Amino acid sequence: MRTIGHIDHRSHKITVLEHNNKITLQIESGLLSQSYTFRDGSPISNLSDVQNFCTPEFIAKIDQRFQDMNKDYFDQISEGIEEKFPVII
Repeated sequence: MRTIGHIDHRSHKITVLEHNNKITLQIESGLLSQSYTFRDGSPISNLSDVQNFCTPEFIAKIDQRFQDMNKDYFDQISEGIEEKFPVII
């Protein structure tokens, strides 16, 4: 897999990758990531196509999805944590 470019964003790392005639758009935010793969023959075949694909509306949906993912992640982690206090005599 090779990196063919990056897309600037204020809070996410957005990388465009190519492997076996497929383009992958990878968006990272903290510990979370989202990936979108475009197969050979799709209308997305290069960095310019991916840049055009990443409209402000699409990025807004990605932002919302990251917020939902973060909430799910922290809800799940906090569910398994018991508060343990030392016994005071």
